[in-house]
Amino acid sequence: MPKTTLLSALFAVGLLAGSGCTLTMNYQQCTQDSDCTAADGTPGYCSSDQLCLPNTPLDNLCTITIPDAPSPNAVHLGALLDLRDRNGRLAEAHRLLALKLGVKQINELVQLDGSRPLAIDVCNVGTSAIDADNATKILIEQRNVVAIIGPNTASAATNMIGRIKAAGVPTISPAIMDSGIADAASQGLFYRLAPVEREQGLQLVRELVTLSGGKSTSQLGLLSVTDSYGENIRRKFTPEWQRRDPNNKTDRFFSYKDNDANLLSVTTKTLLDAKPSFVVLIPGSNSHQVIGGFADLPFDPKNPGSFESTTQILSASSGRTGELIRLARTGDDKTKNHLSRITGVAPLSFIDSQEGADFKSSFTATNPGLALEDDFMVGYTYDALFVLGAASATFKGASRPDQILSVLRRLNGNANSLSLTPRLFNETVQKLAQQPTDPFTLLGVTGAIRFQTDGGRDPVLLERWKIDVASGVYVNTPANM
Repeated sequence: MPKTTLLSALFAVGLLAGSGCTLTMNYQQCTQDSDCTAADGTPGYCSSDQLCLPNTPLDNLCTITIPDAPSPNAVHLGALLDLRDRNGRLAEAHRLLALKLGVKQINELVQLDGSRPLAIDVCNVGTSAIDADNATKILIEQRNVVAIIGPNTASAATNMIGRIKAAGVPTISPAIMDSGIADAASQGLFYRLAPVEREQGLQLVRELVTLSGGKSTSQLGLLSVTDSYGENIRRKFTPEWQRRDPNNKTDRFFSYKDNDANLLSVTTKTLLDAKPSFVVLIPGSNSHQVIGGFADLPFDPKNPGSFESTTQILSASSGRTGELIRLARTGDDKTKNHLSRITGVAPLSFIDSQEGADFKSSFTATNPGLALEDDFMVGYTYDALFVLGAASATFKGASRPDQILSVLRRLNGNANSLSLTPRLFNETVQKLAQQPTDPFTLLGVTGAIRFQTDGGRDPVLLERWKIDVASGVYVNTPANM
């Protein structure tokens, strides 16, 4: 029996033994993933030959290609997305649609310029812990990609970074904000478009100073989720807040584990009873429930902006969700009043320029009825694609990863700016090709794109968000850094 089949069979035996089943000679142990769940709740995954495996079967990882029937001459990129089903909707559905839109636009443009078109091999890396690493191996060794877009979580990136380093394949993560990944050595191959979480921590302090008019903010309560996102923001916020005023104490700072309803209830009640002048929230996946739990904090309709009579609430980017804005549209007066007092901090979603406007109009026209507020990071995926698309087109269609990398390493100068909007894409590519040693800044839908030597984006671009409860929309404005 081949080694992989033997391991599959042994894993199947383990699952059956754990669930109290009797082993038979029938090796067809499953028809769906749920059949492979052990008695202790450990998930398993059903392979195409109906055997239970401890991780996603390799042939289930990279099953989407954009376009559906790519040209035999296409330049292949990889994409690592979380495509788990969440209540009938793919987790990163907006980002998948952004890739489909962008590939169509780029291929129409490069055809006019005589360049090779693009194809993207999309892999679902949201199921088991090693999906991203296994998918990266497939993309590099089987699909021969010249660059990769994603992944968008630190846990997915941890193992695959070593693989891209060994192969020399450049990767752009649209949405990773994790400080640990930002500090990881990647030999200049792992690029990030989103600002790291610690920048949100610093910006929350700046917003707090603005809300207080420069007065004391010692009457502050804080609640944060205990995952890496919450801890990274909190660790930067706390010392900066204390540095500004030695009277600031953390005796009303609390944390909760994501989906721990009991702990969340206790900490929320503690802060409600304290009635602080300010509350900072760094919520997890159930953010709209976390925010809704603070509706009973003092609110004075006559002075909604005064911290003396209305508790002011600051939220990190995890609070800005589609669920929250839908709550603003359907809630009662108390709910609307509560949501109106929230000020949030987040990565800049769309630049107020032609690049941002072009994307929003194209995306909504292509996907009518799909709300952009359900994923304000969608523009980062689109920008990553257009950066790599321009790099490829600079060589009339890149055939090697080092060609893509040579362009990425030139995106470090602010003297020359080139637009990535489709209307100016070919002009941008032409200048990149004609000036092969000059540094540039590319202008995408999320703003200026330059990279530091560690792969981080320069400059840091954040925005402030509020909720216009009368119109039921988010109002996003660039933050004062």
